[in-house]
Amino acid sequence: MPPSVTSTLPDYFACLLRIWHKAEEDGWRILVEDIHSEEKRSFTDLEQLMAYLQEKTTARG
Repeated sequence: MPPSVTSTLPDYFACLLRIWHKAEEDGWRILVEDIHSEEKRSFTDLEQLMAYLQEKTTARG
C-alpha cells in the first residue's frame, strides 16, 4: 500500500489462522499467515500460538 493509505489505517494485525488435526501424530497443527507481510508461522500447540500473538500485539503498541 502507498504510504498515504497506510498512514490513515488503524494500527492492527490481520492474519489468517488455520488449525487442523494430524491423526497420525495425535496432535494439532496451527498455521498463522500475516495478511500484510505474508509471513507464515507454524505451531504445535495453543501456548506457542498465544505467545506469538502476545508478541505481535505488544510490539505494536
